[in-house]
Amino acid sequence: MSKTTLGLYPESVSATPLYRNLLLAGYDVCLLNNLKDAKDFDLIIVCLDFLFGDLGELFLAIRNKPVLLATEEEEAVEYAAEWGVMGIVGQHWSPKDLRLVIDFFVVKSRYYPRREVALPESGPTPVTILLVEDDLLTA
Repeated sequence: MSKTTLGLYPESVSATPLYRNLLLAGYDVCLLNNLKDAKDFDLIIVCLDFLFGDLGELFLAIRNKPVLLATEEEEAVEYAAEWGVMGIVGQHWSPKDLRLVIDFFVVKSRYYPRREVALPESGPTPVTILLVEDDLLTA
């Protein structure tokens, strides 16, 4: 599997176990300042359990990118399919479990792109992931 880079908003670095577990899983984590940086990422992890209504706007801004929802809330899981989320990860999952699931969805997104957009197969390439954990995107 090629190298995976995660993007993370600076305000959430010390506020979440998911960030620490992603580091322990061996991912490189870079800090992002705005959603414009999202265009360079292949997979997005969103942790916005309490902003159900605003997630639609977020997903429109990052169209045609696979999205994983990091949540422990049952209500968020119920809405995930409506939002077009590709899968779910737990905010308190172990680094090993996160690695397994994220790598699975990275491969899946390459072979089963969303919205019927065909991607050319060109061999191993770097994978980048955007991790969004705060509500600052909608402020």
